[in-house]
Amino acid sequence: MSKAASTTTKAAQNVKAGPQAVADVASGGENQVITIDVMANDAGGGGKALWSLDQTNPGVYTAPGTAMTLASGATVRFEGGKVVYDPGQAFDHLGQGEVGADSFTYAIRMGNGVVSYATVTVTLNGESDGPVDEYLVGTEGDDTIHGMGGHDHISSGGGNDYIDFAHGVADGGAGNDTIVASGPAGGFFVGVTLEGGDGNDVLTLEGGAGFIVFGDVYGGAGDDVINFGGAGDLNPRLAPGSGADTINLSATAATGSASIQFGPGEFGAGDVIQGVGSASDYLDIRTEGDGNLTVAGSSWTFNGETVSVAGIDRLGFYTDQNGDFAINNNFDFSAATGLTEIEVRAGRGSDHFVAPTSGEAATRFIINEDTTGDSFTGGGGFDLLTIMATTGSPHVFHINGPGGGLVGGVQVVGADRIEAYLGGAGGEVIAAGDLTGVVAVTFDAYPFFTAMVDFSGVTGSATLDYRAGGYESVFTGESIVIGTKNDDVIRTARGNDTITGGAGDDRIDLSNGNFRGDYGSDRVVVGPGSGHDQLFGFRPGAGPGHDVIDLSAYGFSSLAQVLNAAEGDGAYGIRIQLDGANSITVADISMNEFTADNFVFI
Repeated sequence: MSKAASTTTKAAQNVKAGPQAVADVASGGENQVITIDVMANDAGGGGKALWSLDQTNPGVYTAPGTAMTLASGATVRFEGGKVVYDPGQAFDHLGQGEVGADSFTYAIRMGNGVVSYATVTVTLNGESDGPVDEYLVGTEGDDTIHGMGGHDHISSGGGNDYIDFAHGVADGGAGNDTIVASGPAGGFFVGVTLEGGDGNDVLTLEGGAGFIVFGDVYGGAGDDVINFGGAGDLNPRLAPGSGADTINLSATAATGSASIQFGPGEFGAGDVIQGVGSASDYLDIRTEGDGNLTVAGSSWTFNGETVSVAGIDRLGFYTDQNGDFAINNNFDFSAATGLTEIEVRAGRGSDHFVAPTSGEAATRFIINEDTTGDSFTGGGGFDLLTIMATTGSPHVFHINGPGGGLVGGVQVVGADRIEAYLGGAGGEVIAAGDLTGVVAVTFDAYPFFTAMVDFSGVTGSATLDYRAGGYESVFTGESIVIGTKNDDVIRTARGNDTITGGAGDDRIDLSNGNFRGDYGSDRVVVGPGSGHDQLFGFRPGAGPGHDVIDLSAYGFSSLAQVLNAAEGDGAYGIRIQLDGANSITVADISMNEFTADNFVFI
């Protein structure tokens, strides 16, 4: 019945059902506003007009635009000679495929003053609504709770309960519960918390393709099974809790990945972590306290607690990243198997890293500028040591090998590549000793930075990439000294450099692309037993900024003697035969471009 009074006092005296007004039917979606031409099938000719929507007394006039509320909560009004039916939210309770019904009475007035009324029946079809946030509470018995959409807060209480939901928080409480949090394909899936509580629970977190899933999973007491899967990318934080728990990482698509984050203290004896399926499973460990991690095959020990691990492809271990604590960590991967990638980021304190001795694992050990007491030992795969230095203060990194080698206090053995990133003025990088394998230093500097790299005494092949991120033209005063017994690659676009190739067949490039000689006066020192070296970007002549080759170690005393030992010309460069076993080739230069100022003699 009507919940609103008519706004007019006009009333008809002769009111009856039909025969002029004829019943109508209409249909639409549960939220659809429907316009109904109720007079289209009515009798009465051109003299009839819409009169009333008053559901109590159709003889009372209703002005156009006046909304009348039906018992269902929907409204009707006259507009443009028709009736507009608006369901509002009255039928939002309908689910997909469900049908609801409503009806109302309208009246028309004839030219002779007679009012005739009829009924309109409206069918509403249920639709899929957007999610609604809900608070759902179970009983102490065995409950089944479906969160559906929305950001739900679910507490199932006691009993062996089943919960499924998409967003929000679910707490199983006591009993052996099953909790499933899942999302459809596409979108961004956040804000999920699963709490198993007491009992032996099964907790599952999964996302559809295209989803990035964040959340917190707490196993609680009992022997729990915790599953991470689906075709999306999973990045939850995990606290397995007490009991012998099984953690399954089972991303089902090649594009999906499972990465779980927890601290070593969350593990207990008897726990099992296993990767399932073809997708890459990534175990991500984070801690703000001292950590000891030893990986030996499928047996992993975290701070004295041994866990069985299988099928994990990649491992990340992150200590205090803000440098707030002096944390001491030991990472021993010497007996690790099956891992394709290991990355450890160490903060302050003494950190010790041992890479796998066999296998194909690519290991990366990253430490900040507080390197005192740290150590790095490479293994069978490709090993990378990175030292991160903050801006604003000088930094000195010493790179050495077995028997006392240091990188700012780091003992280094068998690294395949070493990166030193410096951000302040006044730093230098010095390397000496007996580094084994292929050694490389990548040095990213900034304007007005003076630095030195010294590989004299290194027995492995060295690659130095000395670059400045686009600031090449403003550098002054750099000194680079390289000396190993093998084939080295030396590149610099700096000015005023001193370069010693050492033994081996070295390639020394003073240029910046094809641009030659605009970066100051460089000095290349060619020592005894230097091998067959190549020099690129050399600037000849006697003018400002010309480069110099120091041949004094080979007994050259004049330009004429050098030219007599030289051959070649033009694009093929000039080869200077130093003795029977050693030579240096200067590329892209003609014989007549050399001057005495380009050499240092005895």
